[in-house]
Amino acid sequence: MQLFAIIAKQDEGVELKERDYVVNFLTQQLNDEAVKEYINLFDKHAGLLDKEGNDENEEEKGKPKLTSVKDSVRILGICKKINKTLTQKQKIVVLVRLYELINADRKFTEQRMAIINTVAEVFKLTKEEISDIENFVVKNLPEELDIPSILTIHDKPFTGKNCKHIATEALDGYIYILQIKSEDLYFLKYTGNEDIFLNGLPVRNRRIYLFASGSSLKLPKGKPVYYTDVVAHFLADSTSIRISYKVENVGFQFKSGDIGLRNITFSEGHGKLVGIMGVSGAGKTTLLNVLAGIEKPTTGRVLVNGYDLHNEKEKLEGVIGVIPQDDLLIEELTVFENLYYNAKLCFKDKTEEELVALVDKTLTNLGLLERKNLKVGTPFNKMISGGQRKRLNIALELIREPSILFVDEPTSGLSSRDSENVMDLLRELTLKGKLIFVVIHQPSSDIYKMFDNMIILDTGGYMIYYGNPVEAVMYFKRLDMQINSNVGECPVCGNVNPELIFNIIEARVVDEFGRYTPIR
Repeated sequence: MQLFAIIAKQDEGVELKERDYVVNFLTQQLNDEAVKEYINLFDKHAGLLDKEGNDENEEEKGKPKLTSVKDSVRILGICKKINKTLTQKQKIVVLVRLYELINADRKFTEQRMAIINTVAEVFKLTKEEISDIENFVVKNLPEELDIPSILTIHDKPFTGKNCKHIATEALDGYIYILQIKSEDLYFLKYTGNEDIFLNGLPVRNRRIYLFASGSSLKLPKGKPVYYTDVVAHFLADSTSIRISYKVENVGFQFKSGDIGLRNITFSEGHGKLVGIMGVSGAGKTTLLNVLAGIEKPTTGRVLVNGYDLHNEKEKLEGVIGVIPQDDLLIEELTVFENLYYNAKLCFKDKTEEELVALVDKTLTNLGLLERKNLKVGTPFNKMISGGQRKRLNIALELIREPSILFVDEPTSGLSSRDSENVMDLLRELTLKGKLIFVVIHQPSSDIYKMFDNMIILDTGGYMIYYGNPVEAVMYFKRLDMQINSNVGECPVCGNVNPELIFNIIEARVVDEFGRYTPIR
């Protein structure tokens, strides 16, 4: 808030629209009491509470003032504190909000821009990223935003040479999405006046919104735009892997005669993280085994780039990797040795130097290099943490570089922090073009929103939902005829409650006496 105030008070002082922007921003983030506290802090540091400035003569009012030495020192001090406390993603969000502040009244003076450039340099952003953020916030015409880090959504003829584009039906104005590639961040801006909704909440004209993982954008006409659609357009330029994965009317029957899966049909491509959820006994692990080629379906087929996974396995050798829920580690060996001997079995033709380099590279990518000489130990006699064990299990498959990964319950038994770290790792792998299927149980809101698509199974092997995770909450709320069925996430904190889905699915019918019946 001090940083906002120092920038806003430069030159002729804080403009009304700038203060209104700060009030609106705080109102969306905090309760009424906290808003008053932070507005007073802003007013104090912006000099709005000082009465000495009233004696200033007209000549001095019109002259631009240089940033004081005191303010310059304070700016550097604040930035250094931010550097120590915020992640790089959070610092980028701060910079975007600073640009948005001065854009509120479009007063781009030399002093203000100099301060923002100083902040950006202290935050260690590249010149290209700073330029992209400035252009995205300040400019509104498509010809001004024809750069590789921008995606446009509109119904006009597409004439861009560098930007990405998603065509839509009749839409007033333009929707722009900015990618910050280094941190995999996306921001959204709309220049029109129609009603469009981000995760069920209205998007205001020319305001900047974080387009987070799992987000969906509802347009007045045409299909919604999902986070995965946006990522896929940017990913198309950076990946050489092309995967087509089709599941056609797959059914599975156990030897006992029980039905495990019924008419499962969907298709996926490279660079996607797909979740599989369901109640106990719904067939999650059975589906994973069929999709991975471990079990053969009773009916239907699974095609990978046109090849039948179960009948043409030799043509798909090395394409698929499976990471089971149980440990595959040898307890007496070190982290390095577990991965090294696994690599030696996989790559017979590689030299000793190549194997060691490959193992070290994989451990570095998974953040395990510093633990390479520690013995793995047992889950009861731990030498490494649960999250590190899980990452090492992932590394055993990852070292073969499969294009498609199947992961069973990667977060079971882990702390919330370790769970998020493991899922962040899987998310990063999709950005390199891999297709990953994950069986997940009781995910947190943040983990749930990481998925590009979600498959939800019900008892008896029925696939009752396939699509965007946040949309799933709205879909089941509509089926249950809930009053706020158009809202997928909390409008204040942005959290999604996936448990709500299963509360609706497993809800029992009440009889005329108000008692629950066995009927769902």
